[in-house]
Amino acid sequence: MPFLYQDEDGHKPDPHLFIRATLALNAQRTVMVGDSIDDLRTVLNYRQLSSIQQETEAFAVQIAPTSESQFWVDQGADVVIPNVNDLPSLLSGVRSNF
Repeated sequence: MPFLYQDEDGHKPDPHLFIRATLALNAQRTVMVGDSIDDLRTVLNYRQLSSIQQETEAFAVQIAPTSESQFWVDQGADVVIPNVNDLPSLLSGVRSNF
């Protein structure tokens, strides 16, 4: 069975994909991990919705080389990691704050 919450129909950065996944997973906290500007814009567009439309707080993690970290932070990422393998330690470190 394919992962149901991919952007198969090309709607990123429309935040409704993010909302659909959040509702389907009954998430209380959400983290969007991405490697493209559309991934980041999905979260940024979600944050622009009214508080009534937002299901949870959204945290944006961008995967990019260390040399690009400042660029992604300037674009709105909450944090930049160089490798997806760094994600578990990042999430355990922010668990109490997020």
